[in-house]
Amino acid sequence: VEPATRQELVRIAREAVSNAARHGRARTVRLELSNGGRIRLRIADDGVGFEPNRVDRRKQFGILSMRERARALDADFRLASAPGRGTEIEVILP
Repeated sequence: VEPATRQELVRIAREAVSNAARHGRARTVRLELSNGGRIRLRIADDGVGFEPNRVDRRKQFGILSMRERARALDADFRLASAPGRGTEIEVILP
């Protein structure tokens, strides 16, 4: 990928890993980067998880910044989480 795209993907990954440690209390975080036609970054953790629809908007700056970075790349941003089930973030470039 272009250097600017790579930089944004690294920033998204860094934020996701930081959130997993700081908020999710994850013991394991897995990062995957694949190129099977479309470049896909996946970050998954085994942390405490949360209800994405119940997060206080004033406290979700990290999620918002990851979403905006993905949007700037014209990429799909997917977030899946549930209490007790960890969190998974995917960024899929066009």
